[in-house]
Parts: sequence; C-alpha cells; structure tokens
Amino acid sequence: MVKDEPRDPFLEKFFSRIHPTVAQSFTPAQIAAIKLAFGARTWGSHKIDIRLSFPLFWRRYYIVWLAGREQRPPERRAKEGGRHPFASLGNAAITVIFCLVVGIPILLSLYLLQAALSMGNEGSGSFLAQLMEQLSQLFK
Repeated sequence: MVKDEPRDPFLEKFFSRIHPTVAQSFTPAQIAAIKLAFGARTWGSHKIDIRLSFPLFWRRYYIVWLAGREQRPPERRAKEGGRHPFASLGNAAITVIFCLVVGIPILLSLYLLQAALSMGNEGSGSFLAQLMEQLSQLFK
C-alpha cells in the first residue's frame, strides 16, 4: 500500500488480511481497481441523515434514515432493488409503525382543527367540552 495516501479504513482492513510484502506490491491503479470492485466509497452527503442506535433486550440495534437526490443510474437501482426488496416482513412492519406514529398525530391535529373551526356553528358549549364528549364516545 502506498504510504503517501490518506488513511482509508476500507484499505486498512483489506490489507490487514494480506501478507505485508504482497500488500506493498500493489500499484495505485491496482488499489483503485480493488476499491471499485468492492464498491468501497465514502458516503455522499444527504439532505436527511439520521442515525439512531438503541438497546433492545440484550442487544443494540440501529436505524438509519437517509434521503436526498437520487444519483444512482437506472441499472444499479434495478439491481439493488432485487437484493433489498421493500416487501419484506420487517420493512412492512416498520412502514406500518411509521405511518401510525406519524399519521395518528396528523389526523388528530386535523380533527382538532376541524372541531375548533366548527365550534362557533354549533353553539353547544366550549371546545374543551366538545372534545371531551367526542373522546368519551370514542372510548366507550
């Protein structure tokens, strides 16, 4: 490995598995070809880059949410779509949970807004009283 290059975690791990004499024999062109073949690259910047790690039972799990402008060519999108199907059980469960966590507060806010706007038309008590009446009917 060429000593003048900046530190690259992928190359460090790759060359740690190879005898040092052999590792030093690689040319910069060969190193670039190895990185290209293994798809090693640094992540680009994303408009949304949220990474969470949390304990659950006796292990740690992580969630990564990345969003930004699509830059992959159509061939790569098609190839990766087959390897990472959206319609897996885990993806479906997370999608349903996400929709509930986001959707219920939005629907509740819209309902409360609608109730507040229509309160003057009905003339039957305060907004809070109407809300409590609606909630009591909902949980009967």
